[in-house]
Amino acid sequence: MIQRNFPPTQFLWRQPEIFNPNFIQHHVELYIKPQYRIGPYIIGLILGYILANYQRPAIKPVRSTAFIVTGWLIGISCGFWALFGLYPSLQGWNWPNYHIVYGTIHRDVFAISMAWLIYACHTGIGGFINRILSANYLVPLSNLCFSVYLFHMIPVVFTYLLMPFPIIYDSHWPLLLHCAAQLLISYFFATICTLVAEYPAHNIEAILLTPHQNKTTLKPLPTSDSDVHLKSHSNPL
Repeated sequence: MIQRNFPPTQFLWRQPEIFNPNFIQHHVELYIKPQYRIGPYIIGLILGYILANYQRPAIKPVRSTAFIVTGWLIGISCGFWALFGLYPSLQGWNWPNYHIVYGTIHRDVFAISMAWLIYACHTGIGGFINRILSANYLVPLSNLCFSVYLFHMIPVVFTYLLMPFPIIYDSHWPLLLHCAAQLLISYFFATICTLVAEYPAHNIEAILLTPHQNKTTLKPLPTSDSDVHLKSHSNPL
Protein backbone atom coordinates (compact mmCIF):
# COMPACT_ATOMS: atom_id res chain seq x y z
CA MET A 1 0.00 0.00 0.00
CA ILE A 2 2.78 2.43 0.84
CA GLN A 3 4.92 1.77 -2.21
CA ARG A 4 2.05 1.74 -4.73
CA ASN A 5 -0.10 4.31 -2.91
CA PHE A 6 -3.08 1.97 -3.05
CA PRO A 7 -6.33 2.89 -1.28
CA PRO A 8 -7.39 0.88 1.81
CA THR A 9 -9.82 -1.10 -0.34
CA GLN A 10 -11.16 -0.91 -3.86
CA PHE A 11 -13.50 1.92 -4.85
CA LEU A 12 -15.54 0.88 -7.84
CA TRP A 13 -16.86 4.26 -8.96
CA ARG A 14 -15.45 7.09 -6.87
CA GLN A 15 -11.67 7.00 -6.54
CA PRO A 16 -10.20 9.89 -4.49
CA GLU A 17 -7.36 11.64 -6.25
CA ILE A 18 -4.88 11.07 -3.42
CA PHE A 19 -4.66 7.34 -4.26
CA ASN A 20 -3.23 5.39 -7.17
CA PRO A 21 -5.99 5.32 -9.83
CA ASN A 22 -4.85 1.99 -11.34
CA PHE A 23 -7.78 -0.22 -10.35
CA ILE A 24 -6.53 -3.39 -12.07
CA GLN A 25 -3.06 -3.14 -10.54
CA HIS A 26 -4.54 -2.80 -7.08
CA HIS A 27 -6.88 -5.72 -7.72
CA VAL A 28 -4.15 -8.07 -8.97
CA GLU A 29 -1.29 -7.16 -6.64
CA LEU A 30 -3.14 -6.66 -3.37
CA TYR A 31 -6.91 -7.06 -3.30
CA ILE A 32 -7.25 -10.73 -4.31
CA LYS A 33 -4.10 -12.09 -2.63
CA PRO A 34 -5.04 -14.76 -0.06
CA GLN A 35 -2.24 -13.86 2.34
CA TYR A 36 -3.89 -10.49 2.91
CA ARG A 37 -7.20 -12.16 3.74
CA ILE A 38 -6.05 -14.96 6.02
CA GLY A 39 -6.81 -13.05 9.23
CA PRO A 40 -10.58 -13.70 9.28
CA TYR A 41 -9.98 -17.39 8.60
CA ILE A 42 -7.62 -17.62 11.59
CA ILE A 43 -10.16 -15.80 13.76
CA GLY A 44 -12.83 -18.26 12.62
CA LEU A 45 -10.62 -21.24 13.48
CA ILE A 46 -9.94 -19.84 16.94
CA LEU A 47 -13.66 -19.25 17.47
CA GLY A 48 -14.44 -22.82 16.43
CA TYR A 49 -11.85 -24.14 18.89
CA ILE A 50 -13.33 -22.03 21.71
CA LEU A 51 -16.89 -23.15 20.96
CA ALA A 52 -15.81 -26.80 20.74
CA ASN A 53 -14.23 -26.57 24.19
CA TYR A 54 -17.33 -24.81 25.49
CA GLN A 55 -19.47 -27.78 24.47
CA ARG A 56 -17.43 -30.37 26.37
CA PRO A 57 -18.21 -29.77 30.06
CA ALA A 58 -21.67 -30.76 31.26
CA ILE A 59 -21.89 -27.64 33.44
CA LYS A 60 -21.28 -24.56 31.31
CA PRO A 61 -19.19 -21.72 32.74
CA VAL A 62 -21.06 -18.62 33.86
CA ARG A 63 -19.78 -15.37 32.38
CA SER A 64 -19.63 -12.30 34.57
CA THR A 65 -21.54 -9.13 33.75
CA ALA A 66 -18.28 -7.27 33.22
CA PHE A 67 -17.17 -9.87 30.67
CA ILE A 68 -20.47 -9.67 28.78
CA VAL A 69 -20.58 -5.85 28.73
CA THR A 70 -16.93 -5.59 27.67
CA GLY A 71 -17.44 -8.14 24.92
CA TRP A 72 -20.47 -6.35 23.51
CA LEU A 73 -18.73 -2.97 23.62
CA ILE A 74 -15.72 -4.36 21.77
CA GLY A 75 -17.86 -6.23 19.26
CA ILE A 76 -20.11 -3.26 18.46
CA SER A 77 -17.15 -0.85 18.27
CA CYS A 78 -15.25 -3.14 15.92
CA GLY A 79 -18.29 -3.57 13.70
CA PHE A 80 -18.99 0.14 13.44
CA TRP A 81 -15.37 1.02 12.74
CA ALA A 82 -15.03 -1.67 10.08
CA LEU A 83 -18.19 -0.42 8.32
CA PHE A 84 -17.84 3.34 8.68
CA GLY A 85 -14.10 3.75 9.14
CA LEU A 86 -13.66 4.08 5.38
CA TYR A 87 -15.24 7.54 5.43
CA PRO A 88 -11.93 9.50 5.63
CA SER A 89 -10.61 7.56 2.65
CA LEU A 90 -13.77 8.15 0.61
CA GLN A 91 -13.53 11.86 1.34
CA GLY A 92 -9.91 11.93 0.21
CA TRP A 93 -8.51 13.14 3.51
CA ASN A 94 -4.73 13.01 3.51
CA TRP A 95 -4.29 10.67 6.46
CA PRO A 96 -1.72 8.19 5.12
CA ASN A 97 -1.13 6.39 8.42
CA TYR A 98 -4.86 5.97 9.01
CA HIS A 99 -5.41 4.63 5.49
CA ILE A 100 -2.65 2.06 6.00
CA VAL A 101 -4.04 0.93 9.36
CA TYR A 102 -7.58 0.63 8.03
CA GLY A 103 -6.51 -1.19 4.89
CA THR A 104 -4.42 -3.62 6.93
CA ILE A 105 -6.80 -4.66 9.70
CA HIS A 106 -10.37 -3.71 8.75
CA ARG A 107 -11.23 -7.27 7.66
CA ASP A 108 -9.81 -8.71 10.87
CA VAL A 109 -11.67 -6.15 12.97
CA PHE A 110 -14.95 -7.01 11.25
CA ALA A 111 -14.24 -10.71 11.78
CA ILE A 112 -13.73 -10.05 15.50
CA SER A 113 -17.12 -8.32 15.62
CA MET A 114 -18.82 -11.26 13.90
CA ALA A 115 -16.94 -13.76 16.07
CA TRP A 116 -18.23 -12.11 19.23
CA LEU A 117 -21.78 -12.09 17.86
CA ILE A 118 -21.59 -15.82 17.11
CA TYR A 119 -19.98 -16.56 20.47
CA ALA A 120 -22.58 -14.56 22.40
CA CYS A 121 -25.52 -16.20 20.63
CA HIS A 122 -24.03 -19.69 20.95
CA THR A 123 -23.27 -19.39 24.67
CA GLY A 124 -26.60 -17.88 25.67
CA ILE A 125 -25.55 -14.29 26.34
CA GLY A 126 -26.93 -12.87 23.10
CA GLY A 127 -30.19 -11.68 24.64
CA PHE A 128 -32.78 -10.22 22.30
CA ILE A 129 -30.27 -10.20 19.42
CA ASN A 130 -30.07 -13.98 19.60
CA ARG A 131 -33.87 -14.22 19.67
CA ILE A 132 -34.13 -12.05 16.56
CA LEU A 133 -31.44 -13.89 14.64
CA SER A 134 -32.90 -17.26 15.68
CA ALA A 135 -36.41 -16.42 14.49
CA ASN A 136 -37.98 -19.03 12.23
CA TYR A 137 -38.81 -16.54 9.49
CA LEU A 138 -35.10 -15.79 9.03
CA VAL A 139 -34.11 -19.43 8.52
CA PRO A 140 -34.80 -19.46 4.73
CA LEU A 141 -32.81 -16.25 4.29
CA SER A 142 -29.91 -17.64 6.32
CA ASN A 143 -29.85 -20.77 4.17
CA LEU A 144 -29.43 -18.59 1.09
CA CYS A 145 -26.88 -16.14 2.49
CA PHE A 146 -23.78 -17.93 1.14
CA SER A 147 -25.17 -18.08 -2.39
CA VAL A 148 -26.19 -14.42 -2.09
CA TYR A 149 -22.63 -13.57 -1.10
CA LEU A 150 -21.25 -15.40 -4.13
CA PHE A 151 -23.71 -13.87 -6.57
CA HIS A 152 -24.43 -10.35 -5.31
CA MET A 153 -21.65 -8.53 -7.17
CA ILE A 154 -23.09 -9.54 -10.55
CA PRO A 155 -26.37 -7.59 -10.20
CA VAL A 156 -24.54 -4.76 -8.44
CA VAL A 157 -22.15 -4.20 -11.34
CA PHE A 158 -24.73 -5.03 -14.02
CA THR A 159 -27.33 -2.56 -12.74
CA TYR A 160 -24.76 0.19 -12.48
CA LEU A 161 -23.59 -0.47 -16.03
CA LEU A 162 -27.15 0.03 -17.26
CA MET A 163 -27.49 3.40 -15.54
CA PRO A 164 -26.21 6.62 -17.12
CA PHE A 165 -23.35 8.35 -15.36
CA PRO A 166 -23.06 10.40 -13.28
CA ILE A 167 -25.67 8.88 -10.99
CA ILE A 168 -27.40 11.60 -8.98
CA TYR A 169 -29.61 10.71 -6.02
CA ASP A 170 -31.93 13.51 -4.94
CA SER A 171 -32.66 11.79 -1.62
CA HIS A 172 -31.96 8.60 0.27
CA TRP A 173 -35.07 6.83 -1.07
CA PRO A 174 -33.86 6.22 -4.64
CA LEU A 175 -30.62 4.80 -3.27
CA LEU A 176 -32.50 2.53 -0.85
CA LEU A 177 -34.82 1.34 -3.61
CA HIS A 178 -31.86 0.65 -5.87
CA CYS A 179 -30.18 -1.42 -3.14
CA ALA A 180 -33.44 -3.25 -2.40
CA ALA A 181 -33.79 -4.20 -6.07
CA GLN A 182 -30.24 -5.54 -6.11
CA LEU A 183 -30.96 -7.53 -2.96
CA LEU A 184 -34.10 -9.09 -4.41
CA ILE A 185 -32.29 -10.02 -7.62
CA SER A 186 -29.47 -11.56 -5.61
CA TYR A 187 -31.86 -13.64 -3.49
CA PHE A 188 -33.80 -14.78 -6.56
CA PHE A 189 -30.75 -16.18 -8.31
CA ALA A 190 -29.31 -17.42 -5.01
CA THR A 191 -32.43 -19.54 -4.57
CA ILE A 192 -31.86 -21.14 -7.95
CA CYS A 193 -28.16 -21.66 -7.20
CA THR A 194 -28.93 -23.23 -3.83
CA LEU A 195 -31.52 -25.65 -5.21
CA VAL A 196 -29.49 -26.60 -8.28
CA ALA A 197 -25.96 -26.75 -6.83
CA GLU A 198 -25.57 -26.21 -3.09
CA TYR A 199 -28.16 -28.65 -1.71
CA PRO A 200 -27.25 -31.47 -4.13
CA ALA A 201 -23.58 -30.96 -3.26
CA HIS A 202 -24.39 -31.21 0.45
CA ASN A 203 -26.29 -34.45 -0.14
CA ILE A 204 -23.43 -35.94 -2.14
CA GLU A 205 -20.99 -34.89 0.57
CA ALA A 206 -23.16 -36.52 3.24
CA ILE A 207 -23.33 -39.76 1.24
CA LEU A 208 -19.57 -39.89 0.65
CA LEU A 209 -18.48 -38.89 4.14
CA THR A 210 -21.04 -40.82 6.19
CA PRO A 211 -19.52 -44.05 7.59
CA HIS A 212 -20.71 -47.03 5.58
CA GLN A 213 -23.10 -49.28 7.44
CA ASN A 214 -24.73 -52.49 6.34
CA LYS A 215 -28.32 -51.44 5.88
CA THR A 216 -31.14 -53.56 4.52
CA THR A 217 -34.26 -52.16 3.00
CA LEU A 218 -36.31 -55.27 3.83
CA LYS A 219 -36.72 -56.31 7.44
CA PRO A 220 -37.84 -59.84 8.43
CA LEU A 221 -41.35 -60.11 9.73
CA PRO A 222 -41.51 -60.78 13.47
CA THR A 223 -42.55 -64.29 14.32
CA SER A 224 -44.31 -65.02 17.60
CA ASP A 225 -43.37 -67.93 19.83
CA SER A 226 -46.69 -69.61 19.11
CA ASP A 227 -46.03 -69.59 15.37
CA VAL A 228 -42.60 -71.12 15.90
CA HIS A 229 -44.11 -73.82 18.14
CA LEU A 230 -46.79 -74.67 15.60
CA LYS A 231 -44.32 -74.86 12.73
CA SER A 232 -41.95 -77.12 14.63
CA HIS A 233 -44.72 -79.59 15.49
CA SER A 234 -46.62 -79.56 12.23
CA ASN A 235 -46.80 -82.83 10.29
CA PRO A 236 -46.21 -82.82 6.54
CA LEU A 237 -49.13 -83.85 4.36
